[in-house]
Amino acid sequence: TPFLIYPNPTKDFIVIENKNNIKIKEIKLLDLSGKTVVNYDSMERKLDLSGLSAGVYVLAINSEEGIFKNKIVKESDVLSAALKICKSI
Repeated sequence: TPFLIYPNPTKDFIVIENKNNIKIKEIKLLDLSGKTVVNYDSMERKLDLSGLSAGVYVLAINSEEGIFKNKIVKESDVLSAALKICKSI
């Protein structure tokens, strides 16, 4: 993919790096059933996910070179804290 998406997993936001400066027409976040959860402005590069429930989503970037999809894992603050505790044991 010509896009670098990070951090993933995330608690509050993701960043899209457009490595090849491809024209982006549309950015959507979908649930796993394919339903649009959020439409983002095509010029945005830092996307706010803080208001979403924890879970797995699909980021769909519609560009002049096609549609690129990436799975995004949205963690809750509680889950993230629990994982850090488990890793430290």
